Amino acid sequence: MKKLLLVFLLMNVGCLFGHDTAAYNLAKQCLLKNELLKGLDICDEILSKDDRYVDAYVLRGGFHLDLKSPLDALSDFNTALSLDPNNYEAYIGRGLYYQQNDYLEESMADLNKAESINDTGITLFFYRSFLYNKMRLYGQNIRQLSKGLKHHPENITFLQCRSYAYVRNKQYDSAMLDAVHILNLDSTDVTAMTNIGFCYIKLKQYDKAYRIYKKMNITKEHHPYLMSNYGFSLYQTGKTIEGIQFIYESLKVMPENSYAHRYLAEISLQEKDMEQACYHIKKSIDLGYTKNYDNDVEDMQNKYCK
Repeated sequence: MKKLLLVFLLMNVGCLFGHDTAAYNLAKQCLLKNELLKGLDICDEILSKDDRYVDAYVLRGGFHLDLKSPLDALSDFNTALSLDPNNYEAYIGRGLYYQQNDYLEESMADLNKAESINDTGITLFFYRSFLYNKMRLYGQNIRQLSKGLKHHPENITFLQCRSYAYVRNKQYDSAMLDAVHILNLDSTDVTAMTNIGFCYIKLKQYDKAYRIYKKMNITKEHHPYLMSNYGFSLYQTGKTIEGIQFIYESLKVMPENSYAHRYLAEISLQEKDMEQACYHIKKSIDLGYTKNYDNDVEDMQNKYCK
């Protein structure tokens, strides 16, 4: 999702006067086509001839972020801001750099500065939402997304993010309301259906979760998170072997799926296999479950694996 938002940001930079706009527009098209190295080369060529082209620095910074060259990205955003201290896109880009590299206070400062320049910018709401989520400030994240929805009331991505934020804040009824709103706008939205099913799992309404996922015709070709959710709902509705198989298949596709190990830990506890339970609990923690989701696995470890 972040990459799509970065594309949105860089495709909407400011007016360009007295510069090579044809080459610049060609570089933007490379971003849309995911031709990152080609776009980077075009930006290099533009800036070799015109080293005061602010928007080209911002665009090149975006290419560097996507190409995992964060220090080069930071240099470009800093240069853009030295030339134009009130450049909204440069503050957003640098804020994203700080966020990706865990400089969270610096990221917040840049996003606040961007808000002082344009307080309705769509990318501002998204990136500050990501930041609040990373800081585990889920209530503030929800308020941020709600503010964005006042300006963009039918933005499906905003609704998806807020639905997920409600899940993280354990407000499952609100999460499902947003998901239903999404489905009223797009009845085929997979994220909304996934969130509804996951909420039913968290509410231990496994039959409802199973029916939602069954309606989606989930196969082993689907996303590993969705496969593991479906597998757990299968297990909890009596289809134990098929459910466990789905969870293990999700791990074949994505070995770092910490939530799959969390499900396997809970299944092992239900089957009173403490050795396997503690193995999956430790594996889930080692893969970052606590950082990315919740403290419940650590609670399980303290209770069962001393």
